[in-house]
Amino acid sequence: LDIEAGRALLLERGGLSPDSVDCSVADAVVAELDGLPLALELAAARLDVCSLPDLLRRLPRRLALLRKTHAGRPARQWSLEAAIQWSWDLLSESQRTLLGGCAVFVGGFDLAAAEAVLGEMAALDGLPVLVSASLVQRSSSESTTRFHLHRSIAAFARERVKLHHSQHMRWFATQAPVWTAAIHGRASSAAWSQLELERDNLQAAFSYATTSGHAAEAVALATALH
Repeated sequence: LDIEAGRALLLERGGLSPDSVDCSVADAVVAELDGLPLALELAAARLDVCSLPDLLRRLPRRLALLRKTHAGRPARQWSLEAAIQWSWDLLSESQRTLLGGCAVFVGGFDLAAAEAVLGEMAALDGLPVLVSASLVQRSSSESTTRFHLHRSIAAFARERVKLHHSQHMRWFATQAPVWTAAIHGRASSAAWSQLELERDNLQAAFSYATTSGHAAEAVALATALH
């Protein structure tokens, strides 16, 4: 759901009037839950005891928070975690590994990044399956195709699969100087756009580089970020 429709669902199910709440907080809840209807319904059930700001503050623990037993409903609809688990169980072991690998990216990724971090054939063969299962989202423009995970699916996958932090860091530390150098060339506009598009990935890679003792990579990433 988009923000407006998600807000309407959240407030309706939570028994709240738009005039009685800070709609910007409601919108932040919707965005954090990627507009997923089941997640919003489960979140609305918590509004019996939580305020909207309190609910938003608790969402980093969404898999534990968003659960409620509904008599007569399938078990996979009792909680957000159960709904994702149902889809997870349908995947092969290699597909689960790939989905967990995708969770290392922050703010999305393109095919080149996926191939570098996850493996060429794993990305080429596996991403279409995950997109078909609605576990990975795909968006295309004239120049590129990008993929991303809903936050809830990424949180679930991170708990179950070892992430490819080193590969992620090395890829973005390698690309960062290329994009930075291009700022001073004919393709400066495109380079600026690429740096902005990958800012969250660059920041995540920089954080890992600084905490794991990769000084050279940290410098390259810091230069691109600043």
